[in-house]
Amino acid sequence: MIKQLVRNEVLRRLEQGVSGEQLRKEISVSSAYISNIRKGEMDHISDSKIREMAKALNISLSDWFVVKTKSYKSIFAVCEEAQNHKRLLAIVGGTGQGKTTALRKYKSENEVNCFYVHCNVLMNKNDFLTEILRSMREDTKGKAIEKLQRICSVLIKTKDACLILDDFGKVKDSILQILQLIYDEIEGRAGIVIAGTEYLKTYIDKMCSKDKLGFREMNRRIGLWKELTKLSSKEAKIIAKGRGISEPNAINYIIRVCQNLGTLKELLTNAERLANGNEVTFDVLKLVNEGV
Repeated sequence: MIKQLVRNEVLRRLEQGVSGEQLRKEISVSSAYISNIRKGEMDHISDSKIREMAKALNISLSDWFVVKTKSYKSIFAVCEEAQNHKRLLAIVGGTGQGKTTALRKYKSENEVNCFYVHCNVLMNKNDFLTEILRSMREDTKGKAIEKLQRICSVLIKTKDACLILDDFGKVKDSILQILQLIYDEIEGRAGIVIAGTEYLKTYIDKMCSKDKLGFREMNRRIGLWKELTKLSSKEAKIIAKGRGISEPNAINYIIRVCQNLGTLKELLTNAERLANGNEVTFDVLKLVNEGV
């Protein structure tokens, strides 16, 4: 995992015109290392050396956590389905399951026709419409109805457009009604993905059972509710090994205490800082997590 990120960055810099000699000096390796990295022959490079190179190349710690777990793949599949078949689909999963990371990654790989908004509890209808327009790089001025029409126009005119609304369980009921208006206007011509914690589905189901105005219609329009699976032991083990952790006790400890990607990311990030370039061990993990 880290090795691939290092190789990608080395190749990117070489393609941009940085010489092999210059790059060799920058990351403190021999010319043979650069040659092997170019060829993808990196199995002989130690984990500690890879970490040193990653640090020298300024590879972000957050980039190391873009891991293609089962949930990550499910999120991509839902976004692709919504985008390609012009559907309104929903993703729900617990906090720390990597929803935001995967959704932002999908958006970054589909910059031209994918629009991403991270919703929050403070948003009113005008804020919501403004943020969508901002994600589209469109004019944010005008009345609410003008903003709504502009959004629908962009979604309809953009080939294979997809609007991604993250943390949608935090919005007010009035924003759910706005989404319904948008979908009714663009149905069959653009895709929409809404994502949130399990509360999003629970709340909509509850409002439907109470026959609250608009909720049955909204629920009917959602073509799929994709519930994400928790981080598996196998996935946690792969991530740990990808971060250069080889000690069995350390790997087993990670599997035991980390039930989601958010917890895992926090634990490993803090442990790596404490290890200061050395391999993260069981003792380091326990010190970070338990203070003993």
